Amino acid sequence: MPTSPTMQSRPLKFPIPAPPIPSKTQLVSPRGAKLATRVWPSINKVPSALCLLVHGGGWHSGYFETLATSLTKRNIFVAAYDQPGDGYSEPEPDAPSPTVKHVRSFDWFVEDVFEALEWMKQEADTTKSDNVPVYLFGESFGGLVVLGAALEKGLYKSRIDGLVISGGVIHIKDEFLPPKPIVTLLLLLSKYYPKLTMPSTDFESTFDEAFGDKEWARTSRQDPKIVMRIQPTLGSVAATLGTGQLVMARAQELAIPILAIHGKNDCRADCSNMQQFVDKLGPETAKLKIVDTNGHQLLQDQPEVTKEIIDTITDWIVTQARALNG
Repeated sequence: MPTSPTMQSRPLKFPIPAPPIPSKTQLVSPRGAKLATRVWPSINKVPSALCLLVHGGGWHSGYFETLATSLTKRNIFVAAYDQPGDGYSEPEPDAPSPTVKHVRSFDWFVEDVFEALEWMKQEADTTKSDNVPVYLFGESFGGLVVLGAALEKGLYKSRIDGLVISGGVIHIKDEFLPPKPIVTLLLLLSKYYPKLTMPSTDFESTFDEAFGDKEWARTSRQDPKIVMRIQPTLGSVAATLGTGQLVMARAQELAIPILAIHGKNDCRADCSNMQQFVDKLGPETAKLKIVDTNGHQLLQDQPEVTKEIIDTITDWIVTQARALNG
C-alpha cells in the first residue's frame, strides 16, 4: 500500500535505524553469506550474561535498539545479526536470486544461530572459564529459529541457558497459506524442486496492524531494508512448516527456562498455539505472558505496552542469570 505524499513528507516520529557498524570480526554463515551484525557491550568488562537477538522474516536487527539498551544497563552483553537475505546481510549463495528467501533445510537457520553464538563470545571477549550464562531472544519467525536451535544445543555442544520468545510463529496462520491439499502437494514437490519460487507471501495486508504504535509502521514502510512481500522457495516453505510441527512434538525435550510473550489477538501468529506449546512444557519450565494487543511487533507497540514488555524481558534474564551466577 503506497503512502500518500502528505504522509511521506511528514517527519518520522521514529527514525529509520542506521546501518550496522562493522564489528571486530566478520560473521559468516556456514554456507558463505556475510552477515550484518550489531553489538551492544555490557557496562562491565565481564558481563553477567550474553544475549543473542534473532529477528523475524523480512525484518532486521536495527529495531532491537531499545531492548538491547535496557539489557546492557543491567550488565548483559547483547548481539544480533541479520539473517541471510534480510536487512543488511548477503543472501544465501544458493538462492535462485538475491530477493528470494531460500533454505534447503531449517538446519541452515540453526547453524547460523550457533555460528553467531561463537562470534558473540569472541565479541564479548568471554571464555568458558568466565562461566557466563547465554540466552537467546527470538521475535516472530526468529522465535521458531531459537526453539529449533535449543533442541539441537546438545549436538552443537553449545551453552544455552534460556529462551525468550516474542510473538513466536510456531504455526503459520491458515490465511497466509494455500488450501491444505495444495500445501501437501507443495511439500511433496519441495523434495524434488527446492529452489522453485513460490508466490510472494502477503504480509502487507496486516502490516500496519502488526504495530501497536502506527508511527512504527510508518517508519518501517519507509525503511528500504524491510520486506513486506517475502518471496520464498518451496524449500523454505517446507522447512518452516515442518519445523513448527517438530517443535510442538518435541516441546518436552526443552529442559531450559522459557519466557514467551504474545499478543492476545496477534494478527499474524495465534496466541492459542503458543499457549498449547507452553502447556506442554509445564509451569516449572515455561511462562507465558499474554499482552492485551492485536499487535505482532511487540517491541513496537504502544509506549506503555512496549515498556512493560522490555522490563519483563530484562528482569527475567537478570533473575535467571543471577540464579546461575550465585
